[in-house]
Amino acid sequence: MSRVKEIKPRFRVGDWVSFLFGTSRATAQIVEDRGPIGVNGRRLYEVKWVIGADAVWKFPMPEEDLELAKPPDGVSREALVN
Repeated sequence: MSRVKEIKPRFRVGDWVSFLFGTSRATAQIVEDRGPIGVNGRRLYEVKWVIGADAVWKFPMPEEDLELAKPPDGVSREALVN
């Protein structure tokens, strides 16, 4: 019987991450760990990117496209999770 090795996630809900958006990096917060449901079992996260007062985007991102980032100035780790 073969066993599938569970790979420990690199990020957790509430972590701030950055990703490449065009030619610059954007900062967003992880709001959900969807698990290894992507192509070939890659881990997906739901991220929340606040662009402005009226613009909030939520979308899935693969783990390999994300890097750990510092929260924006004046924002706590828990600030945007909800």
